[in-house]
Amino acid sequence: MGVPCPGLTSSLVPADIVNDGLVERSVLFPGVRVGAGARIRRSVLLPGATIPPGSDIDSAVVLEGGTVQQAPHTPPATEGTHMSSTPYDVLVVGGAGVDTVVRVDELRVPPGDSLHVPPVYDYVAHTGNGVALGFHHLGLATKFIDYLGDDPQGHAVLAAYAERGLDFSHLVSPHGTPRGINLVDARGRRFSFYDSRHPADLLLPREFCLPHLERARHVHLSITGVNRDMYEDIHRLGITSSTDLHDWDGTNPHHLTYALNSDYVFLSAAAVHDRLEEVLHRVVDEGRARFVVATDGAAGCHLLVRGEEKARHFPAVRPERPVVDSNGAGDAFVTAFLHALMEGQALQDCVVAGSVSGAFACASAGTHTEFIDLPGLRAAVARAVPAG
Repeated sequence: MGVPCPGLTSSLVPADIVNDGLVERSVLFPGVRVGAGARIRRSVLLPGATIPPGSDIDSAVVLEGGTVQQAPHTPPATEGTHMSSTPYDVLVVGGAGVDTVVRVDELRVPPGDSLHVPPVYDYVAHTGNGVALGFHHLGLATKFIDYLGDDPQGHAVLAAYAERGLDFSHLVSPHGTPRGINLVDARGRRFSFYDSRHPADLLLPREFCLPHLERARHVHLSITGVNRDMYEDIHRLGITSSTDLHDWDGTNPHHLTYALNSDYVFLSAAAVHDRLEEVLHRVVDEGRARFVVATDGAAGCHLLVRGEEKARHFPAVRPERPVVDSNGAGDAFVTAFLHALMEGQALQDCVVAGSVSGAFACASAGTHTEFIDLPGLRAAVARAVPAG
């Protein structure tokens, strides 16, 4: 008995059979009732499967509608003090989708009306996907939540997370799964067309987000808009937060909400080179950020820490492999930087970790197809030298 599910044994676990044993790489179907002492490893829980309090769930994928009955949450004792019994290291909110990557010689429209290109591929992608999988591969207990469409792209996302063992929950959006078309040139530079199909007023309901937020030690908010009203709860619970503003122009009010309400802020310097210090100071002077980092491709990055007058510049690290595709490099930088920060490393060492991880991502074609793990990151950091 069984159904196909990428990366899993796809075995049906009959109702009431599992008591205190190990359920590994299996699909738990509707009606399955697992005993309180069971250990669930790298399995997919379909809607209707029930896991009672006391079960040990590790790297299980709960398809939305599945019932996972955990022990009740104990509320924080005081405002600003967060407590949880089975915490996530990181909760990532928003930013799942699918990219279509088209490889071209140059990032410009050529003469004529058609052009032969290498094979075009679709990838499970987007910024929340890259951050969540980056943290997951570095060994952090990661939860990812978002909207998905009930469409082929949404099904591809679910299958990919089941295969990778990423803990993901979603609500179905009638607007479908977000998509992007990314042009990548011969030097690995990219230009992305993002379809922004979620309406401006679409929000993840508080009753969906809050139980996950209450279990999180840190939350990363993608700038998709569906999560922009979560900051009140984040601040009330005393959870640290981060965001990536991507190529913010320094004024767009949509991005500004995230910029001024997050503790750790990342952005690309691409659109603000002539106003870099001004934009970085706006983030820390008007908001709550402890620091802001502007990544600058081969030129490295710029770091402004609250209380400091000038941003510090750090050079890029020398890539250890040829650069073929910059898709996902920013997400890789963010995850490795924050992982090092959570370990208590100095900010300059966090920069090196982020730079190494970003360079690693640039050596893989496609979006979020290869992730550095923790041993690989530590070894590469030890070898890292500034780019010449």
